[in-house]
Amino acid sequence: MRALAVGIFIFIIDVMIYLPFVTFNDQIHDELRRVDPKGGKHD
Repeated sequence: MRALAVGIFIFIIDVMIYLPFVTFNDQIHDELRRVDPKGGKHD
C-alpha cells in the first residue's frame, strides 16, 4: 500500500513540474503568432 501512495505522490510532483512548462510554451507560441502574422515559420 505504501508503494502505491509513493507512486501517486511522485505522479503529482511530476504533473506540478510539467504543467508550468506546457503553459509557458503556449504563451511563447501566442507571442510568436502576435509578432509574426504568418505563424508558419516558427515550430
